[in-house]
Parts: sequence; C-alpha cells; structure tokens
Amino acid sequence: MLILGFGDFNEAPYGIVHNGELQGGVQFELGNALASQLGRRAVFRHLPRNRISQELISGSIDLYCLASPAFYPNFNASSFTQTLFTDTDLILFAADHEGPTTLEGLSGKRVGAVLGYLYTPALETMFNAGIAIREDARNADANIRKLTAGRIDAIIIPEVAWSYALAREPALSHAIRSERITLGTHNRACLVSPVGNASVEEVDRAIMALKQTRWLEGMIRRFKLGEWIPSTRSTVAASHAVAPPLIGPRR
Repeated sequence: MLILGFGDFNEAPYGIVHNGELQGGVQFELGNALASQLGRRAVFRHLPRNRISQELISGSIDLYCLASPAFYPNFNASSFTQTLFTDTDLILFAADHEGPTTLEGLSGKRVGAVLGYLYTPALETMFNAGIAIREDARNADANIRKLTAGRIDAIIIPEVAWSYALAREPALSHAIRSERITLGTHNRACLVSPVGNASVEEVDRAIMALKQTRWLEGMIRRFKLGEWIPSTRSTVAASHAVAPPLIGPRR
C-alpha cells in the first residue's frame, strides 16, 4: 500500500470529499497515479491539518502531496519531492464592501481564513495585531458560504478553488467585488515520510514518469491548476531522467 494523507481543508478541486472519504480531485488522481507507478495500491487517510506532520514523522502515512515547504518548517528540503505545480492565493471582497480593496481596506473587517493556515507576513501581522479579524473555517468552500451569507467581509482562497467554485455556480460572481488582491505564489510538492513505505527518490522517479508521459500536465490543465513545472528540482539525480514504473515492497 501507499498511504496518502488528506483532509477537509483540501477543498475542491484539490480534494472532493464525501462522508469523510476522498472520492475525486487532484489528491485522488495524483495519489492513484503515483501508487500505480510504484506498483502499489493507494490508500487515503483522512486527517486534520495539524496532524499531517506528526503522521508523516511516525510513518503512519507515506505522503502528503499538496505540501508547500514554507508551511512545514520541521522538515528539511530533502523531505520534499520536486515541485508538481504552483498556485496563488487571492483575497476577495464582498460585493457590499466599502472602502479600498487593499490590505489596508481589511482594517476592522472579518476575513475568512482556513484553520491552521499561515498567510503572508503582512497579513499575519494584521491578524495578530487585531487590525483585521480572522474568522477560521475548515476550508475555502465553507468561507464562500459564509461570504454569500453576509457573515464575513472578505475571504482568502486559492485561485484554483475560486475558479472551480465559480464554474459550478456562476452566480457567485455577484457576491464579490471585481477587484481582488493577489497574494504569494506557492510551490506544491509531495512531502515524504522519513520512515514510510516510499523514499523521496522513488516518489521523484514516479513523478518524473508522470511528467514524461505528460499525464501530470494533462491533470493540471484539466483542473486548471497553476503553472505546470516540467523540470525537476536541482537535487534530483540525473539518473532519474528515465523513469520506468517502480516495483517495491508492498505494505
């Protein structure tokens, strides 16, 4: 088996979750594709965000494949695979927001955030100082519902999650101002357990195989994710240039 972590914080299209089970989305498709390359069966384990690191360290899960290195400071760079793709966070303002659509315009406003998520230093400073009021929810989907219900004044949301929600419900465009703030871009990679059933090198080879067949590029385009990263990170060995399916010990 190859055990991959996910949670309710992985909003669509990153994860499509029903009754606590991952049934579709980026996590589901990527996990199954990586497991297939490794000659194993993907098993998805539901976890809260604050348990991901602990479960990786203990080996209870093998991978978490939407990790941004900046958010996992307890792991060194060698624990991450090459970058899969990039994504960008947005701040969207409610349609009835009064004032500038800038960070300063968030002063005294209720801002929908995701529980346990770290944002840019400027935004975190505003939250910590009480300049803007942070209102946490499990994921971006919950924040969209709060925004449309008038319970918050703005939301922070991945661009891909907003695009996915808008495609499913075009009327959401009337709930927000047309102006938006673009926050930082994040690299997304697989974070690999140091004592799990697959090494970083094995997972990197599996990712390379998915890139070489353009499977990964196709998935990224289909889900309208951020920029596709076709090349490997500098620390990936040159021997990974050829990446046949790997067969390893099953779990």
